[in-house]
Amino acid sequence: MPLTSDDPEVTLLRRNLSALLQALRTLPVSLVQVRYEGARGRCRLCEVSLLPCHSGRLLEIRVALQRLAADAGVGQASSFEEQVNLGEGLKRFTLHWASLQHSHWQRGDGGHGVMRLQVASGMATLDHDAIHIEQFHATLRE
Repeated sequence: MPLTSDDPEVTLLRRNLSALLQALRTLPVSLVQVRYEGARGRCRLCEVSLLPCHSGRLLEIRVALQRLAADAGVGQASSFEEQVNLGEGLKRFTLHWASLQHSHWQRGDGGHGVMRLQVASGMATLDHDAIHIEQFHATLRE
C-alpha cells in the first residue's frame, strides 16, 4: 500500500529527516549514503558513508528521533523520542523508510538498497531491490 503525505508515518519520517539534516549540517558533508541488505528476518548489512569522508564525529553527535508507539494502529498515533548517535540515527531512518515503502522486505530472500541524502538541498532518495523467488507451473495441451 503506497504511503500518502498525510500518513502519520510520513510525518514522522519528515520530522526525523529534519533532525538528521540539522545534525549533518554541522559537518562538512555534502552527501550521505546508507547501504543495507537483509533476509530471513534480519538486517545483514547497514553501513553509512559520507562524502567527503568524515565519519569520526558520527558517534559524538546525538540526535533525537521520533518513533511511534507499538500500539499506534489504534486511534491517534502516539510517539516518543529516542536519543541516538548520528550514525545509528541514519541507519534507523533508512531501515524505517525501507520497511514502510516495502513492507516485510527482510523476510524470505530479502532485499537490499541505498538511501542517498543530499545535505544542502535536504533531498533524500531510496532505491530498493526486493529479491523474490517465484514459482510457476504451467501445463500446455494441444
